[in-house]
Amino acid sequence: MEIAIIAFDNFTDLDLILHWDILSRVKTYGKIENWSVKILGTQETHLSSLGLPIPTHGHVRMAAEADGIILCSGRGTRNLLFDEEYLLTLGLNPEKQFIGAQCSGSLILGALGFLRNVMVTAYPPILDELKNYEAIPVNEPLVVMNKIATASNCLGGQYLSRWLIESLAGKEVANKVMLTVTPLAKEAVR
Repeated sequence: MEIAIIAFDNFTDLDLILHWDILSRVKTYGKIENWSVKILGTQETHLSSLGLPIPTHGHVRMAAEADGIILCSGRGTRNLLFDEEYLLTLGLNPEKQFIGAQCSGSLILGALGFLRNVMVTAYPPILDELKNYEAIPVNEPLVVMNKIATASNCLGGQYLSRWLIESLAGKEVANKVMLTVTPLAKEAVR
């Protein structure tokens, strides 16, 4: 299983690092040897909104081959929404891939045309912007519509990571992984 986390300059630190950590635990705690998590971008290194340099494992064009994708959020999303070359290079296909977006990463899904008449969530100030893409904004921590999921804010990312793990590796593996990061065991197992 190939998992791609999409980074760009001015991404929100926690939205990348949280997914990187939780999704990378699948190999160890879920004992799935062919599970691979990669950070993809348009440069060898991207700077977070707090100035943390994050090296990438490859170019965003590799996302087209991934089984699961997480689109990070951050101020940098606004620079990508009207960059048609970037959007085409992503090559995302919600019929074949599980695609998750964190907060303003949902705007990228909107720019790709994936959110028309679809319920979506994000950090409250972003909800109004999502209406520009004919999305149906709701104030929930996680919204799943077929193979697309959106998470509200930074800490809502744990639900998004869990959804991706459960979708690709099953409920048992998702429970094992979430037990390693959730403060209360009863919240980890569903």
